Amino acid sequence: MVKVLKWRVVYGYSPTDYVSIEEDKLEEAKYAWITKSIFSASDRMISGSEIKRIEPDFRYYTGWSEGYEPKGGDDFAEMRRYMPTLELEERNRVADARVKYVIQNNNPQLLSNLEKLDTLLPESDRPVVKISSTGGVDTSALVEKFKL
Repeated sequence: MVKVLKWRVVYGYSPTDYVSIEEDKLEEAKYAWITKSIFSASDRMISGSEIKRIEPDFRYYTGWSEGYEPKGGDDFAEMRRYMPTLELEERNRVADARVKYVIQNNNPQLLSNLEKLDTLLPESDRPVVKISSTGGVDTSALVEKFKL
């Protein structure tokens, strides 16, 4: 099964100071955040120094309106129910490893060729799941890895 994974790049303190990105922009956002460079998404240019955090876009998974903030236990239970937690954690792990490699080797051009970048990563840092270039993750390998 293929799921589209989305994150929020939060750049301010207002509940609407964020852009929602798909996974193909995740490495670029993390790189900009760490290196304080410019990140472009949703017709916005965001300085990495303005980025407060990058987190899964819970509104995308729950269907909540843009200004709604979770208030209590029921809201957080709904988030756990609808968010693909394993896939998001795996995708974050891979993005962190990729960005770390790019920074250590001072080669940001690799961010535009993730398949080549994956061949340069140590085996332990490579993706466990197939990450589609059209957006989405084939979760069958991840499900198989964590099967009890």
